[in-house]
This record gives sequence, C-alpha cells and structure tokens, in this order.
Amino acid sequence: MISFYKPQASNKGTACSFYMNNNGEFFSELLKQKTWDDKRKIGTFNKDTKVSVKWSQLEVAEMINLLEGKQPKFSAFHRSSKQVVKVLFGKSDKYDGAFSLSVSREASDDSTNQQKYFLGVYANESVLLREHLKYLLHESFKLNDAKFKVNTPQKQTGGESGSKVEEEDDMEW
Repeated sequence: MISFYKPQASNKGTACSFYMNNNGEFFSELLKQKTWDDKRKIGTFNKDTKVSVKWSQLEVAEMINLLEGKQPKFSAFHRSSKQVVKVLFGKSDKYDGAFSLSVSREASDDSTNQQKYFLGVYANESVLLREHLKYLLHESFKLNDAKFKVNTPQKQTGGESGSKVEEEDDMEW
C-alpha cells in the first residue's frame, strides 16, 4: 500500500491510499481532512468520509501511462447501486512534473449527497506512485497465474523417460 497525506490549514486536505487486496483487486481509498493543529502543523482525517474506488487492471495501466507522460489525463466513471464515482487524474497546470487527482462521489439515490476530493501529487511522489502501481500490477499477474495453474486440468502421460505432466491444450476460452 502507498498512502499520501495532504493536510491543509484550511481543513480541505485529502488522504489517499492505493492498494491491492488478497484477491488481486485494486482499490483507492480517500478521506477528507477533519482537523488542523496550527501549532504542530498537522491534520487528522475523518474515516466517516471514506470513499473507496475499485480499479481494473486496464485502469491501473492507464494511470501508469499518465504518470509516464504517455497520455495527458485519465478519467473514469464508476456506478454501483450505492454510489456514482467520477475520477479525473491529469498533469498539474501549477507544478512541473506534478499531477492532480480529483474524485467526486455522490449517492446513487440522491445527487445532492456529494463529496469531492482533491489530491496534488508532486513529481517525486508520482515516481513512487508509478512504481507502486507497476508493482501491484505485476503482483496481480502472479496471483492470476497461480489461480490459473490451480484450475487447469493436467494429465499424466508415460514415456520412455518416465512420467511427466502435460497441460490440456483443448481448454475452452
């Protein structure tokens, strides 16, 4: 998991994490800032404002392309029975090499019930995020390959050099 904590004195900060669960599914979780301690210059985040976004492998690949400069922006629209989530992730107009992630979430049954999240990702942070997303993508391939091997029928064949395992080549696709 990689996490970014961006508290602000204005209490408009965002915390964001990117991770993969044990089933090889990709997620981000975002939290709105709850408090700001001006004396210590730190903020806390409100777990009650958490929004979760599930990503496909292709969406993760698109984010990697964005972070590598191969495309100017990434956008996504996710609808479920509970919520509608809109995502825009693009190059920052403010800082060279930086990116901005904007996520809005609204309840499916009430469009006035909205939450908006904004996260600036500086150039050095974008390197960490890119490498972490690549790592997660590779790990998901390993998980999928392991699941495939477990579910692939194999048969024993005999021969002069003893028995060996052959994979079925007439699988249904």
